[in-house]
This record gives sequence, C-alpha cells and structure tokens, in this order.
Amino acid sequence: MAPGNGWEEWKEYVLAELKRQAHAQESSTEVQRAILVEIAGLKAKSTVWGVIGGSIPVLVAILIALMIWLIRG
Repeated sequence: MAPGNGWEEWKEYVLAELKRQAHAQESSTEVQRAILVEIAGLKAKSTVWGVIGGSIPVLVAILIALMIWLIRG
C-alpha cells in the first residue's frame, strides 16, 4: 500500500487487537485448565463416596446373614 493512506495507524490498532485477543485466549485456556482440574477432583471424591455408599448395604446384609447363621447354628 502507498504511504500516507492511513495503514500505519490501522496497523498499530490491528497489532494491538491481535495481542489483546491472544492474551484473552491464554486467560481462557488457563481458566479451562483450572476447571478441568476441579472436575477431576470432584470425580475422585464422588468415586470414593460411591464406594462408601455402596458398601454400607453390603456390610449390613453380611451382618444380618452372620447374625442369622449364629442364631440358627
């Protein structure tokens, strides 16, 4: 483009906008990573609580069966 047509001013604006967009993208990526880490932690906690919750009825059933076996035996 020919000098003096205003591109120099627009060039600075475009470059600044590209830098701003890159920074916004980096920030967004960091937030996404933090969210994924939190989700992984919640999955681990829910697995532990699921195992605990699922084992309680099994333990109760075993205790009842053991008591019945002792009473009859």
